[in-house]
Amino acid sequence: MGLFSKLTSQSQIQSDGTRFRRRFHVEPGVREKALLEEDPTLKKFKSNKADVRRIKKIGNALLVVVVAACSYEIYVKAGIRKSKFEEMQAKAGAGN
Repeated sequence: MGLFSKLTSQSQIQSDGTRFRRRFHVEPGVREKALLEEDPTLKKFKSNKADVRRIKKIGNALLVVVVAACSYEIYVKAGIRKSKFEEMQAKAGAGN
């Protein structure tokens, strides 16, 4: 018994220890077919692949802008802190 056979759920194993296999196809009933039909009232909420792609590109661009802005802020704050530290060392060195 391998590692993956231990991970198989009990619902996939028959009483004789063999695994279930799909043996035949069952045609969906009337209710299932009605649920799978396209609903014209929901058509206006359907998204196209082009719209989804465009939104993803805009999101990626905004992410790059935000990361760049945060990196710049960190760089500026570190530069200010470094210049203040150098000033303090210069004053301390001049006082001796």
